[in-house]
Formats: sequence, C-alpha cells, structure tokens
Amino acid sequence: MLELDSADPGTDDRVGPQAVRVADVYDLEGPPEDLAKLIGGEIVTSIHGEFLLRDASFRLDARVGRTSLEKLVNALPDAARILTASVNLEDFDPRKAAFIDTETTGLSGGAGTAAFLVAVGFIAEDAFVVRQYFMRDFHEEKALIRAVERDLERFDTIVSFNGKQFDIPLLESRFRLQRRVFRQTDRHLDMLHPGRRLWKARLESCSLQSLERGVMGFHREDDIPGAFIPERYFEYLRRKDGRLMVQVLEHNLQDIVSLAALTGEALAMVSEPGALPEDAFDILSLGRVLERADLDERSEEAYRVIAENGSGRARVDATVRLAYRAKARKNHDEAERLWRIAVSLASAIAHRELAMLLEHTRKDKADALRIVDDGLDLVTGRSDLATLEDDLLKRRARLTKTKKHR
Repeated sequence: MLELDSADPGTDDRVGPQAVRVADVYDLEGPPEDLAKLIGGEIVTSIHGEFLLRDASFRLDARVGRTSLEKLVNALPDAARILTASVNLEDFDPRKAAFIDTETTGLSGGAGTAAFLVAVGFIAEDAFVVRQYFMRDFHEEKALIRAVERDLERFDTIVSFNGKQFDIPLLESRFRLQRRVFRQTDRHLDMLHPGRRLWKARLESCSLQSLERGVMGFHREDDIPGAFIPERYFEYLRRKDGRLMVQVLEHNLQDIVSLAALTGEALAMVSEPGALPEDAFDILSLGRVLERADLDERSEEAYRVIAENGSGRARVDATVRLAYRAKARKNHDEAERLWRIAVSLASAIAHRELAMLLEHTRKDKADALRIVDDGLDLVTGRSDLATLEDDLLKRRARLTKTKKHR
C-alpha cells in the first residue's frame, strides 16, 4: 500500500496526493511515461488479466478545508437513518461502508459507456484508504471488475454522490457484461440527496465541488473538469502517455476524500442534539431533515431558534414550519399566533392558512375575508404563486357568497 499521509493540519488544509504530482500533465515533451511509476501504483496480475492499482492512505484527522475525516467515525449509529429517513440505513457503520466513485468513457451512461477508473474508499484501522482500479485499455476490464467485486464483499453499505443514478447502474451493467453480479445495492447512502436537503437553501449549486467550497471551505487547485475526462482517457489510449492521466486520478481521488468528509459533516449535523449550524438557512434545512425523520422535538427546536432570532426569508419559513406543526397537533391557539406572525412577515401561504383557521375553526368569516384580500394583494400577478392565487380567489368567492346570504 502506498501511504500518502496528509500534510500537518496546521500548515496545509488541502488533502490530496501531492507526492504523485511529479509531472505537469500538459508538458508532454519527450517520450511517453509510465503511469504506474508516476503515481506510485502497481500492476496487478491475475488469471483474469492485468490492471493498474494504486492505494492512497490518509490519517483520519486529516483536514479537508474546515472539516476532517474524524467526523465520519464519530457519528451516531442512527445518523444515516435520520439523514435519509430510511430504515434501511439503521445502524450505519462507516467502517463497513465503501465510498465509490467512477470515471467513465462517457457522461450519459448507456451500454457503450465503460468505467475505466473505479475508486473505493474505506476505513482501515486509523486511516482512510482510497483504492483506485484503472484499466490501461479495454481488455483489462475483466480483471478490474473481478478485483472490485472481491474487494467489495466485506462491505455492507455503499456511499456515493449521485451513484444511484449513474455510478451504480453503470457498474451493474459492466458487471453483467462480464457475467458477474454487482450485489452491493441493498444499502446505499447517496449523498446527493442529503446534500441538497441540508444545503440547497443556502447554496446555488449542490454539486460535489460546490459543497466542498460552500460547506467545507475546500478549494481544489489545478483540477480537471469532469466533462474533459472521457476525452483525456481516449487521448491516453492513443498515446499511452501516463502524464495524461495523473490529473484524472487525482480528481477521482479527491472526489472520494471529499465524499467521505462531506458524509461525516452531514452525519455530524444530525448526530448532535442542541448543536446547530451557524447559518440560518442551514439550521432551517436541518429542522426539515429532523422533521422528515419524525424527530419533532429536535426539529421544532431548530425552527424556534430561527423564528425567534432570525430575519428575512429564513425567519418566515421557520415560523411557517412551526405553525404547521401546531396545526398538526390541533393546537389552534398556537397555530393562530404563529400564522399571524407569518402574515405580518408577508408570507402568502400564511394568509391562506390563517384564513382557513378563521373560517372553519373560529367561525369568523369577516376576518377570514380580510386576510384573503390581504393575501391576494401579495400574490396577484405572480406566476410562481398562481396556484395559491387561484385558491384564494375561490375562497374569497365562497366567503363573499356566504356574507351576501346572511
């Protein structure tokens, strides 16, 4: 195993295989160079053929921006279930999880797309190891697939980023072509979806690299964009110059390290009762995740912090969520109090909800009509609130008709 421990956290916050960057991939003067030598990898030979293997190891206290891999192993066993609201992920053990990412010959999938590079990250004792399986040409796929299959047998959970839509279906297809079965599909934590739930309210994009920057404060240097990777691989096949692929393997390696760090960050957020993020929208999003997992007390605690101390849209949304919770408990007095606060903050949906409560529970149709009219002033002409406008218009027609019949 090639061990590439991270730099001292106090001097460098970047986790990555700095030692393998022995050549600038754009400087291709001179004869082709061997990729195995450039990255410190080895050629694995079996009865199924050959492929290139490289292991990189990182301390668990290695920093990835503002966070570290330690959060991954310190999370509560129930954290993955809370994060996903999936009972299938109860008792998630990160030491039995395989973090998977692929680099492929195409970005759209399909029968003609192959995974020329498969990375599997896992915890081994006190280190996080990234194992990369690389096929130097298509005839090495059989050996690569068999090796990946064998190594995955000891894990009970797959962790990926958009793997449910791309990486895993692709691997299943490539396994079938080799008359093998990709069996690790029952327990799958796809961090794309929790990432969106936790951070989409604050960040414009929830791609892995956007989450690196926005959540972990980590910025890649000299990274190759994913869209260029298939073309780079085909150029490598033509020229057999390992310098073309160094940057690709580093990109793939960083994807796995970042995936593990992001997973740890997300698990930590839901693992610590009473510990809330700094950003108001992150607290609001955490409340929604906790509510989705039926942790009502914790979710309402998060909403209350923003409803009482926040401002702007975050305060409005938190107040609305608390009002819905009170409504679900049939606590009409508390619901009315919260709806009125949200109405004062110009929440359009609060106008509808308060009007409903006044009409059906308080039997105060005059006040309900006034609230409906105020709500219509907010939504009229807004295409994004057309459905709500239609509802308020129907409600107004009914209330007006009832008033005339008195």
